[in-house]
Amino acid sequence: MGLSPVAFGMMGLTFGLFTYGLYLLGIEAKPLKEGAPDPGKTAASIGALSAFISLIIMAVLQITTSPAAVNPEAAGPVGVALTQLFSITPLMYALLWLTTVIVTWAGWDGRYLGDMALAVCIYQFIFMGIFHYLIGGVYDLNTAIIQIALLTYALAALGFFLATHGKAPKFGGVICIWSGIMTFLLMIFPGGVIV
Repeated sequence: MGLSPVAFGMMGLTFGLFTYGLYLLGIEAKPLKEGAPDPGKTAASIGALSAFISLIIMAVLQITTSPAAVNPEAAGPVGVALTQLFSITPLMYALLWLTTVIVTWAGWDGRYLGDMALAVCIYQFIFMGIFHYLIGGVYDLNTAIIQIALLTYALAALGFFLATHGKAPKFGGVICIWSGIMTFLLMIFPGGVIV
């Protein structure tokens, strides 16, 4: 059985990752002409905002409508813990994407956004360890896709940190594109589009 909130959340996240990946790679990152709109604001509007909206809704749906939320006794402690983990993880990224929109539109110093992304990176590695523990270290296709996707998200957060501190924007761009691909797989398999 797939998890509809996961599929829903991952759809909007793909737009954020692909849009920012292209932007960090320098593809269409400069205005078309003098005085044309700032592509960074466009990336924030269509990419980061899409990711924020879908992830915040995913987090709420996961904690309120998932099988473990509806029937915690049947899900057991591990099911409830996994539900908690996969509600705070999208919430964490939703807040990062919202901050990206705000910082970009306001023209604020992006280094603080990068510092927040570094904290997200560290949290993500901790969450990966918790996930490994909760599944007993046993992997199938879905859990492997989840863990690899989580790794790419940690690396994407690291890429945001580096890019906002003037280092390795291309690394961030490549990782965002790779994360977008993993997010698509996450949406299709663990998300339940293909069962």
